[in-house]
Amino acid sequence: QSYCIGDAIWRATASMGFTSSYPTHIPTADYHPVIIITGTSTGIGREAALTFARQGYTVIATVRQDAHAAMLKEEFESSPATAKLDGVLVIEGGQLHPIIMDLAGKAQIAHGWEQIEACLRDTGAPLVAIINNAGHGVSRISEQMGIDDWMQALWTNFLGAVELTRLALPRIREQHGRVINIG
Repeated sequence: QSYCIGDAIWRATASMGFTSSYPTHIPTADYHPVIIITGTSTGIGREAALTFARQGYTVIATVRQDAHAAMLKEEFESSPATAKLDGVLVIEGGQLHPIIMDLAGKAQIAHGWEQIEACLRDTGAPLVAIINNAGHGVSRISEQMGIDDWMQALWTNFLGAVELTRLALPRIREQHGRVINIG
């Protein structure tokens, strides 16, 4: 049986008591809603970006480096559009737009948001969700970390997600969409 991951998210939030009569945002051949996913260079974020795009969503995927953006875009474009992914429904028309954005400061987020807004204007599709997945780990003991290390970790792991969500929330609220935080 095929399923759409977006449908799974909406059902999961409903099972936690977040029910509403608002529409779910499941892609169709003519409807490709936008999801922003942060931290898509590797791991969960990368797989989520590729899976949602293959399922027909327009994914704005944030990465910090041009090389990661190119690799992500190449992987998406080289995957067959009609492939079945372990029972996951694949809908043609999904798009993946890597955006260079570092969540380590307000200025970087503002610059990245300008790119996101341009992408939203170009696609004309509604922003229905943001998945805050970016994270920054430090492999030193606390005494060896300077204030700059702490600030970068704090911005990337918490304040960056808060700021980006604050910018996206009016559009998401307009569509009765979702904010998902992965930590």
